[in-house]
Amino acid sequence: MTKEFNCPSCAAPMKFGGGESIFQTCTECHAPIVVPSEIFYPADQQIASEHFATLAKDVAVDFEQVTNQLTPGDELPTAGEVLDPDAKIEKFEVYQEKIGTSSIESKKEMDEIISSNDEFNIHKSYGSEEAQVDAKPDIKDRAAIMDRIRYELRSGDKIEAIKVYKAAFGTSLKEAMETINALERDEFAGQ
Repeated sequence: MTKEFNCPSCAAPMKFGGGESIFQTCTECHAPIVVPSEIFYPADQQIASEHFATLAKDVAVDFEQVTNQLTPGDELPTAGEVLDPDAKIEKFEVYQEKIGTSSIESKKEMDEIISSNDEFNIHKSYGSEEAQVDAKPDIKDRAAIMDRIRYELRSGDKIEAIKVYKAAFGTSLKEAMETINALERDEFAGQ
């Protein structure tokens, strides 16, 4: 049974007979279109799920499978799933998917998890020896840390300089950024 509809681009009359592709080309304006779903499904037909329906409005949706795959879990992700300084963005996405929170809430939670985890220490190499930054360094170490920060700034890696400062001196991200920005202004003011 052939049904008629109008081209969404130019409003020219079109026909759909079924058994053919739902992707058509208008004979008048040559625009590529998709046949409206109302043409091949009755308007009063109930679909399985408004949230997870496909383009063709499938009615054979397994609710349990869809719910298990697409809804947030009820358990917090483990520290191993979240804590990886080399893949923080990916881990942030894992956390957000598992918990089902907004981006801002997920970021706050991840920062809290990272800052409270004793195993999460930033390891940076200073010269030939490996230094672990856990507590406020003494005066001698501060000079080495500031040298490292200046080195990172000179090499153009401002983010790394902020990370080193934040980890070494136990400051907030905002305070570390402000300090590094001020240091950068002072360091490169004459250039």
